Amino acid sequence: MGVLGFHFIGMKYVMCTLLLFTCISSTVFAQLKIKGGHSHNDYHQEHPLVEALDNGFVSIEVDVFLRDNELLVGHDTSELELGKTLDALYLSPLWDRYKHNNLDTIILLIDVKEQGEACYPLLKEALEDYKSMLTVYTPDSLIQNNVSVVLSGDRPWSLLNEAYRLAALDGRFDAISFQLGYSYFPLISDNWENFFNAASSSNFTDKNEAELQALVEKCHKQNKLIRFWALPTETNKALPFWQIQYKAKVDLLGSDNPQGFSEFMIGL
Repeated sequence: MGVLGFHFIGMKYVMCTLLLFTCISSTVFAQLKIKGGHSHNDYHQEHPLVEALDNGFVSIEVDVFLRDNELLVGHDTSELELGKTLDALYLSPLWDRYKHNNLDTIILLIDVKEQGEACYPLLKEALEDYKSMLTVYTPDSLIQNNVSVVLSGDRPWSLLNEAYRLAALDGRFDAISFQLGYSYFPLISDNWENFFNAASSSNFTDKNEAELQALVEKCHKQNKLIRFWALPTETNKALPFWQIQYKAKVDLLGSDNPQGFSEFMIGL
C-alpha cells in the first residue's frame, strides 16, 4: 500500500493522504464468489483434499481438535493421530498448489469440534504462515484470494472483535448472523431437518420449494452464501436433494463422494 498525493496551495505543496491498495492475485469483493461442491468430512477420503480438488469441489470441510498445542484432524477423538494435523493435511498442500499456480478459489471450512476460543490463537498463528494465499476479511468488505477460511463448530466469538482477519465465522439462521455483514458471516450453514424432511425427497412440495427459495434469497440479499448439512450421503439418495438445492440456487452442495458429485455436475 502506498501513501501518495500532493495538494497545491500557491507555490507550496501540502501533503495529503491517498490510500492506494495494490492487491496482487486478490480482489476486493462484496461477497465470496464461490459456488459448487462442498466436500463433507473431507479427511475421510482415501486422498484428503486431492480427491475433492481434482473433482472440482470449491469448498473443503475439515474437523479439528486441539491436542498438545496441535490442531489434529478427525471427526471424533478416536480418529486423532499424531502427524494428522491441519497444517500437514490441508494448509501445507494448499500452499504447494498455490505456489505452483495450481489452485482455484475455494473455501476451507474448519469445523472446530471443541475449545473454540483456545484453538483460535493457535489457528491464527498457523494462518499467518500462509497469508498470501488467504482471503483478508475487513470490517465491511473482503479481499478475496485463493483460500477463504471460515470457522464452524465451536466458533471463537472473540473473532468478531477483530477488524482485519484471515478467517470469518460460519453463520446460522439466527439473529447475529444477519445483524453482522458478510465480512463476519460470509456463509450461512444450517441443518436441513430444521426446515425440511431429509427422509425422502419425494415429500418436497411446492410449498417447501418456496420456503427454500426464501431462505436462499435471505442470504443472497446480504451477499452471504448458503449451505445445508444433515442430508443423505449415499450418492443415489443424495442426488435428488442436490437437484432440489441446485434449482433453488443453494451455493454449496454437500457431498461425501467427490466423483459422484462431479458426475452430477457434468450431467447438468
